[in-house]
Amino acid sequence: AAIDWNCMLLVGSLTVISTGVQKSGAGAAMAELILQILGEHPSTFMITTVIFIAAVILTQVMSNIPTIMLFMPIGVSIAKAINVSPYPICMIITLAGAASYATPFAAPQNMMTVGWTQYRFMDYVKAGLPMLLVTYLVIVAVIPFYLPY
Repeated sequence: AAIDWNCMLLVGSLTVISTGVQKSGAGAAMAELILQILGEHPSTFMITTVIFIAAVILTQVMSNIPTIMLFMPIGVSIAKAINVSPYPICMIITLAGAASYATPFAAPQNMMTVGWTQYRFMDYVKAGLPMLLVTYLVIVAVIPFYLPY
């Protein structure tokens, strides 16, 4: 009775989609595009920045879990291609995917407040962008320290 079957079905379905992204080559294609942006020998700062920005942009327009599940195979492909540990990249994706602060439709808690608060779209952007900056700065400072590349 304690199991939320809707949540289990959602995560299970997203796992299949994530595996499909990986097996179809779409993850590798996206990883290749990101690697072109990063260059031949990217710094950890560049890896963190590009992956964070890509995941944060996507999580502003779709839910957190699908964003994270879609980016995981891409992140692992990037780690393999540049011969670094996938753990810091996966943590960056997880934290960036959870950083859905800047739009009203990015997260359920944001959507719940739209109807009765009279907030406008720009109110979310004004409050969310500084929070995204703080999240980014913490990730840049902490991830390489605790999860070395």
